Amino acid sequence: MRNVIIILLILNLSRISTAQVDVIKSRISGKVIDIETQQPIPFVSIWLEGTTVGTISDEYGNYEVNNITVGR
Repeated sequence: MRNVIIILLILNLSRISTAQVDVIKSRISGKVIDIETQQPIPFVSIWLEGTTVGTISDEYGNYEVNNITVGR
């Protein structure tokens, strides 16, 4: 009986730890514009500080960074 309880405990703990692997992802998007002329700025590098996650704005200044782990 004691062995059965230990096995059930181990199975439940492994189920809890795998449930925490699911991570919520998010995205950031925007437009890079010149502050004086209000014109879009194309091909600007955008990244999240302290990471290697980023992108480059398109010819109209638009950008989108996908699959960002929430809280980073």
